[in-house]
Order: sequence, then structure tokens, then C-alpha cells
Amino acid sequence: MASLGVDARGPVRERTFWYVMLLAVAFVMGWGAVQLAARGDDVSPWWPAAGFAVLAVLMSSRRLVPVAAVGVWAVTAFSNIVAGRPVDLSIAYGAANAAEAMIVALILMPTDRFPRIAGVRDVNRLVIATISGAATVSAVVGVSVALLGAESPVATAGAVFASHGSAVLAIVPLGLAWNDQTTVRGRAARWLQPLALAVVLTGVFLPGTHLPLSFLPMPVLLWGAYVFPLRGVALQLMATAAVATTLTLFDGGPFAGAGWTSLQTSWAVQSFLVIYAGTVLYFAAARREMVTVAEDLQVREQLLRGGLVDSQIGMLILEEDRGGEPRIRNANRRARELLGPEVEAPREGAEPLPLVAETRGIRALRAAIARAKDHPHGESVTEVELDSEVRVEILVTRVAREGGRAFLTVQVLDVSERVHAAQALAHALADERTAASQLREVARQKDEFVSAVSHELRTPITSIVGFAELLEDDAVLDAEAQSHLAVITRNANRLGTLVEDLLALGVGSKETAKPCDIAQAVRGVLEDLGPNASERGVALREHLAFGLEVMIAPSDLVRVLANLIGNAVKFTPAGGEVVVAAKFDARTITLEVVDNGPGIHPEDLDRVFERFYRGKGAAEGSVPGVGLGLALVKQLVERAGGTVALGSDGRSGTVARVTLPRVLAQADWPDGIPLLEP
Repeated sequence: MASLGVDARGPVRERTFWYVMLLAVAFVMGWGAVQLAARGDDVSPWWPAAGFAVLAVLMSSRRLVPVAAVGVWAVTAFSNIVAGRPVDLSIAYGAANAAEAMIVALILMPTDRFPRIAGVRDVNRLVIATISGAATVSAVVGVSVALLGAESPVATAGAVFASHGSAVLAIVPLGLAWNDQTTVRGRAARWLQPLALAVVLTGVFLPGTHLPLSFLPMPVLLWGAYVFPLRGVALQLMATAAVATTLTLFDGGPFAGAGWTSLQTSWAVQSFLVIYAGTVLYFAAARREMVTVAEDLQVREQLLRGGLVDSQIGMLILEEDRGGEPRIRNANRRARELLGPEVEAPREGAEPLPLVAETRGIRALRAAIARAKDHPHGESVTEVELDSEVRVEILVTRVAREGGRAFLTVQVLDVSERVHAAQALAHALADERTAASQLREVARQKDEFVSAVSHELRTPITSIVGFAELLEDDAVLDAEAQSHLAVITRNANRLGTLVEDLLALGVGSKETAKPCDIAQAVRGVLEDLGPNASERGVALREHLAFGLEVMIAPSDLVRVLANLIGNAVKFTPAGGEVVVAAKFDARTITLEVVDNGPGIHPEDLDRVFERFYRGKGAAEGSVPGVGLGLALVKQLVERAGGTVALGSDGRSGTVARVTLPRVLAQADWPDGIPLLEP
């Protein structure tokens, strides 16, 4: 019977095994019931095969119930034939048994899950299924008896109804409750109650005894329903039905001595068993529900108590007395640690304790409770400092009940670390603001220093360049002097460019942003850098559309272009080229400077815009410069509301992209224009 589980019947092979076994039991029970029948009767006093046939059909899935019922028809018909009943009557009885089993199974099994008895609702379904099945089989048997010309078809149908009803109610619950795990009560009762039932049944139905004591087994069976799980109750019901039926046939019990016919006696005994089985099953199911609810409540109470006692948050439960004063019902260890030992919980069964102490913790608790009482939703949150090291937050929830009294739940949280952390954070923020202010002051002083030094350097550099240009026009200088003079001029110009870059980084351009033509600015820079590029063997090309304007200070745009194109020329080997192109949409213009030099190492790409940083390629190739050009480009572009980025794989050239806000013409371009390739 292990396959009669709560939720599943196991694999097909196991279900088939139990189906066959239960049909075999039904066969034996059918043959035995016919043998116990009084001589000449066509109806057995009790038909246990009906219960085992229903269990067999329940082994199948719902859609195969009719197929399983065919097996019941064959087995029960054969058992009747073997027991000596006429073939035609046996076939009719087999059909009736099959119809009954199918109807009961379909009602008990609304889905493919094996049914179970877990409560009163399940017993209701079993009773409805039993009545429906018994009514069906009694109707079929009554009609069959009438058609075959036998006597008393109505009485026969009534006896069959009671016989099959008691069998299903006594036997089917055994399968439906096989896995019931309800707790067994009392060690002694497990032995005394079955013994008492055996004694009572023997005494009531003892052959030759006809005392009117049919009521006597009921209290003993109800005792069993209290002591045993449903499986034990079902076993006792089946045993009671078997004993009462068998001993009545041997002239025992109150029904045998009433002077009734065999059909009347059978009907009386089985009706008695139906009432007993139904009553005991309802009592057992109701008791099981109560036990389940009680166990669930006990588990919940243990969980709640465990959670309350072991919680790292202070927890209190209070109740207002009739005068509205709060009294402690329960308090955990953490609450006592935070508020003091005065919030001790009362002993088990004792009255709630009042809040009478005048400690700081109790006063804070009473104040928080008073605020919750005044709050429209019965809630309050209070933060209080209990001493120099401990600060707590008290959360109170008040739930009013009938009669003006209320329950209060209190949570006490230690927020000392949070407060200390907040104070430390405030101090850290203050220190950070002070440090930031100092850094800004240092940056301002640095910018002032750079600006002052740059201004001071401008005059001597200008003088050097001017007098060098005058000397270049002097014809009396020989070739060596001219060479030395060219070095002076070149380095003075480099020094002048460096000074201008420092000034731009320090104080910025004094010009305001205005529309600047990209093509015009690029061509001017290419013209200035042309001699240097030619000298290095580098070709300069541009692909620019007319009428593309960006919003930037003109000198800043020239400086950005000069730095980017100049860098490209410096790093492009002889025979290479530098290409300047532009892409644009309705809102921005992206200027690209592309060279086919050695590129930039990937690890340098994130740092090349830092001041005075020079990448590995520049250092290894002895390319002149101090590392200010790209830093200046980034500052000037971002000042104009744009972005700049470099792209390189470190092997085959570099692409510098500068994106700046576009100045639209009078007829504005619509939104969403895609980037156009030059």
C-alpha cells in the first residue's frame, strides 16, 4: 500500500502492480461474501469487494478509469460465477460493481492526483461518492433481479445499497488515509482501545446473544478516532464491519434475533455500519483538522518566541490595563540590555508587569508609548540618548482592541554606531571641504604663478626673436653664424609656443566664443605647418565641406588644430600623410585628424591628456615636446562644450576626434540627420 501516497501513485509499473493486487483481493472478497450468504439468497449480506474494487480503479489515471472499471467487471463477475451464482446474474452484478467503482472513483478523483482524507471536506466528498455509487449499483441490481424474475427486487436493491455503502465507507478510507501522519496519543491507549473494541464487539455480536446493545461500539470507536490517526480509524471500521456482519450471520447480536428475513437483517446491519462509519469518519477528520491546526499554531508560537527571544533587536510586547496604563507581557534579552533590567518579562502565567521604575530607559519608553497613543495611526518613532555611549531608537505600534484596551509592540534599536558614523562622516566632510578649499587656493596660486612667469617670459622671448630676425637680414654673417642664428630662432619660437600654451592652460583665452568656419581655420593651420611637413616628407590633405561652423573662440580653435595636426606631423614618418576630415549632423561637427604613424600604445591612451605626460612612443623616438599640447586641447575643447578622444591600436596610426557644437544656418537642419562621410 506504499503506492497510495498523498500526491502521486508512483511509476506505471508500481500502479499496475497494486491494481492487479487489489483486483485479486476483490475477487477473494467477492467469493467469500457469496459463501457467507444465506442459502438461496442472491444478495450477500456485505460486499467488501466493492471497497477494494474502488481502490483498484483509483490506481489508474482519471482518463483510464473506464478501462480500469472493465477489469472490475470481469473480476467480480468471475468471483460470483466461481462462488456458484448463475452466469447471467453474475454478469449483471459484475456490471453493477464496475459502474459503482467508476462513479465513486470519478467523484473522488477530480484530477489525476490520488485522493486523500485530510479533513471534513474530504469526508463529504467520500460520502457523496459512496451514496452515488451505492445508488447506482442498487438500481442496476434491482432492475437485473426484476428482469430475471427473482423475488423482492425493491428489498434486494435496498439491501445492496446498504451492503455496498458500508463496504465503501469502511474499506476505501484505509487507502485514502494510508499516509496520514497525525500524532498517536498515549502509549497505554494504543493497547487498551483496540482491546476494548474487540471485547465490546464480541460481547454485542456473540452468537446466541441478542441484547439491544448496538450503540455500545460507538464510544469505543470514537475513542479510537481520538487516539489513532485516520489510518488506524479506517482499520478499526473495516474490522468492525467484518465482525458485525459475520457474527450476525451466525445468529449473533441485536439484529439476528429480531425475527426479520435475511434481506431485512442484512439491510439493518449494513445501515448500522454506514451510520457508524460516517459518524466516526467525520469525528476523526474533524479531530485531525484540530490537531493539524494546533500543531501549526504551536510551531508558529515557537518560531515567534524564538525570534523574539533571540532577536538582536530589543522587542517588547505590552498590554494596556483598564486604566490605560501599559504593562509588560514579554521582553527579550536585548530589550533588557538596552533599556535596563526594569523591563523584565513576567513569569509564565503571571500578570503583566507595570512600568513603575523611574530610570532613564523606562521614562523614554513611557514617552514613546504616550506619543503613539496620541498619534492617529498609533505609531511613534523616538530617538533618545540613554548615556554618553548609547543612543537608541524606540518604535512603538499601538493596536486598539474592544473595550478600550490595546496591545503595543515596541522595537528598541541601538543606533549608537550609526550616530557615531554620521558624526564621523560629518567631520570627514568638513575636513574634505577644508582640503578642497586649500587645493583650490593652491591651484589659484599656481595659475597666478604660471601666468606671472609666462608674462615675464614673453618680453625677453619677443626680444630674442625680433633681434634674431634682424640678424638674419644682416649679409655680413657667415654660414656658421647663420646656422647658429637659425637654432636660436627655432628654439626661441618653441619657447614662445610653450609660454603661450602655459598661459592658455593657466588663465585661458580672453576671446569670447563665436561662429568659426572649420574649413577656413584648417586651411590656415595647414598653410602654416606646410613647410615643416614638406621638410619631413609628410603630405597634408583635407576633406572638408563649405559652410561648416562651430561655436568656439577663434584662437582656441586655431590652437586645437595646430596641436593636433602638429602632433600628427611629428609622429608620421617620411612618405606618410596626415588627413583632416569632418563629419556632421544637425547639432555637432566631428573633426578627425588621421595619420599613419606608429600609433599610441593602448596603455597610454587614458593618460595622454594629462599635463606633462609623454607616451612611450614619444620618449623612445626622441620626439620634441613637454606633454602640454593634448592637455591644452582637452581644456580648450571642453571649455567650448565639446569632447576630444584619441583612437589607436598602437601599430598603424592614430585618429584624433574633436566634436564641437555646430552653428546652424538660417534654414535649420531637421533633427536626426545621420553623420555624413566627407
